[in-house]
Amino acid sequence: MPRKPQYRRSELLSTLSQAFRLDGFDGVSLNSLSAQTGLSKASLYHHFPNGKLDMALSVLADEGRLFQKAVLAPLQRPGGGGASVRHMFDGVRAYYRGDVPVCMMNLFIHSSIASVVGPQIQATVKRWEELLAERLYDIGIAEEKSRRLATVTVCDIQGALILSRVFGQREPLEQAIKTSLERLSLG
Repeated sequence: MPRKPQYRRSELLSTLSQAFRLDGFDGVSLNSLSAQTGLSKASLYHHFPNGKLDMALSVLADEGRLFQKAVLAPLQRPGGGGASVRHMFDGVRAYYRGDVPVCMMNLFIHSSIASVVGPQIQATVKRWEELLAERLYDIGIAEEKSRRLATVTVCDIQGALILSRVFGQREPLEQAIKTSLERLSLG
C-alpha cells in the first residue's frame, strides 16, 4: 500500500519558500532543505528531479502566482483609477508579509541561478511598471510622467525591501508605501 504523502504540494512549496527566504538559494543546502521539510533527499529528488534548482523554480512559480494575485491583479482593471493603485499597495503589504519582508525575486536574481530566473523576473517587473503606468495615466497623469512615476515607485518598493532586510524591520517598506501614495496624491 502506498504511503500517504506527508505534505500537500502547497505546504511543501511554502516550507521550501521559507528556507530560501532565510538562507537564499546559494546559502541553503540540500541537507537543510531535507531537515526543514522532514523529507529525505531521495523524496525531495522524487518531487524535484533536478534538485535544488527545480525547488527554486517551483517556489518562484508559486510566488509568481501569489504576486500576480496580490499586486498585479488590482492593476489589471482598466478604469479602476486611484482605487486600483491603492489596492496594489494593499497587495504589496499583504504579499511582502512578516516583520522583515523578503523579496524572493531579489533573492534569486542575486544568486547563482540569476541567468535562469532573470528573464522571468525581468518580465514580471516590467509588467508591474507597465500596469502601474497605465493606471496612473487613467487618473490623469501624463503618459511620460506616468511611466517615470511607475518606475520610481517600483524602485522605491524594491529598495525598501532591501533596507528592510538590512535593518531587520518592516518600517522601510511601510515608509516607501506611504511616500509613494503621497507622491501619487493617493494617500
